[in-house]
Amino acid sequence: MRCDYSKIDFRHGVVVRVGICGFILTCCALSARGLAIRNYDASRHDRFSSGYPSNPQPNTNFWLAAHDFSGVGWDASNADRSVTLVSPRHFLAADHFRPAIGATLFFLNRHDVLQSNTVAAYHTTTNDAGEATDVVLGELSDSSLADNEVSYYAIAAYETEAEYAGLPVIMYGKSARAGAGTIDGFTDVSVSGEKNTTRCFEVNYNKLSGDGDDAHVESGDSGSPSFLLVSNRLALVGVHSGIQDAPTACTTYDGFVPHYLNQLNAATREGGYQLALSPPPAIQSYITDIAVDGTNVTLEWTATNFVNYTLLFTTNKLTSKIIWQEVPPISRFGPQEAPYRMSGTNQPASSLPFRFYRVRIEVQQAPGQ
Repeated sequence: MRCDYSKIDFRHGVVVRVGICGFILTCCALSARGLAIRNYDASRHDRFSSGYPSNPQPNTNFWLAAHDFSGVGWDASNADRSVTLVSPRHFLAADHFRPAIGATLFFLNRHDVLQSNTVAAYHTTTNDAGEATDVVLGELSDSSLADNEVSYYAIAAYETEAEYAGLPVIMYGKSARAGAGTIDGFTDVSVSGEKNTTRCFEVNYNKLSGDGDDAHVESGDSGSPSFLLVSNRLALVGVHSGIQDAPTACTTYDGFVPHYLNQLNAATREGGYQLALSPPPAIQSYITDIAVDGTNVTLEWTATNFVNYTLLFTTNKLTSKIIWQEVPPISRFGPQEAPYRMSGTNQPASSLPFRFYRVRIEVQQAPGQ
């Protein structure tokens, strides 16, 4: 099937309308194979040697076998639909090709034992117009996967989009295979009649020449992840969303996960989870003195380019990442750990054993904010 270019509005740097790589990709030559890899070799590129999806057996020759893919799972009713864990209870997928609520998801844990859980809910991300994008956060029925040796992934988090440009990515696709590519740029992508504008990065595939592991998505790959290697660990950067074909090239568009970090964190915090970042955000320290009046104490710290904090006092504890001490004499408790960008209701301080405190606030800079 050849591309009908009359149906594609390709305006680089504005909004690109492309075919989606889930169930209705109509503008590229299609195959049932899954992720297209230039010099595909099952012994090198397939995560499993046999049995997928019901009884997957690890492929010891997989070129990425040294890395932990246990957090990449699939829909039991349609293994083309991949999901990627980002907390013990949350996963990312493509909204246009997501597993249904109530669907069973399979994961092969770090000891090669098949585990399952159920999709309980979804939380959408939105663009500047308030429309749902193609990056969607799924919620599981419980957090038991983490207790059963299934990993979840940090989000690749740098300060600006420019820092991602030119970085090599690992591209995962249906049929549980993996290839490679490079982040070649960023654009806003929409699929006319299907999905609203989504911030995406581009991976360009040259049909004429390139590395043997070079890959592009095909029908059914939507929602599968792209990773960066940060300190030799997988860090999630995108979920496959769309594709544009041309005679000598093919461009994959991935929903750019870090762009939606604030929205994703807001949703995961509702369930008591905070997304991990890789590399960790920079830590800045501030020191201030506060006095306790015996009723309530709230300290809110705001700094340009840093998150707001409301530090809540309870007996011998502060619910933020801080070090606190009585002045004088010096008594040190902590550091107490909790996610950054955290706030809440004042707590009674009448039972505190001290009256004056010196607080060192360690604030983690929010990437891209």
